Amino acid sequence: MRAWNDWHIEAWAAPYPERIIPLQVPWLNDPVVAAEEIRRNAGRGFKTVTFLDNPPALGLPPVWTGHWDPFFLACEETGTVLSIHICASGLTQESFDVTSLDMARAGAIESAGTMMYGIKTAITWLYGGVFTRFPGLKVTLAESGAAWVPALLDRLHYMEGHAGTTFLLDGVPDEDVRKITHGNAAALFRHPLPAVS
Repeated sequence: MRAWNDWHIEAWAAPYPERIIPLQVPWLNDPVVAAEEIRRNAGRGFKTVTFLDNPPALGLPPVWTGHWDPFFLACEETGTVLSIHICASGLTQESFDVTSLDMARAGAIESAGTMMYGIKTAITWLYGGVFTRFPGLKVTLAESGAAWVPALLDRLHYMEGHAGTTFLLDGVPDEDVRKITHGNAAALFRHPLPAVS
């Protein structure tokens, strides 16, 4: 893990600071060791760390147990973003069996369904109390798209007893559209955007 992180920051990311957001890997076998690595790397330019969408799928404790708290605390304290890679834990048991299909169609089915994993991951983290314990923790759900966000917000409003709402970008001020489409991500990762020509 340390060898990979060293190589990534020194050889891969350093020559192209305007193009690459340094992404470290964690030590999943021990959250205390993982926390130490987060702190070691915070001053070296790492802005994010990859993490699992569903740790129990790999025999690891779920996010709501407190097991990962030393790791989450280190991320919160250093501003390191958790980049949760959808399906990094493998496909969940709710997945459809696509083994009898050709690879192209099977891949299309799984790829089109990634938004479902984004919703399930977000709900697990929200209702698992992770953000109650670590309100400054920053998380992104990689490769899940954004189309599921309005559906999740609508469902959360319903769960809280509010009337459903819809979210379209029509009529949204340009500055808000900029933040929604790319500005928030640039600010989250502290990554400069190229000048608009």
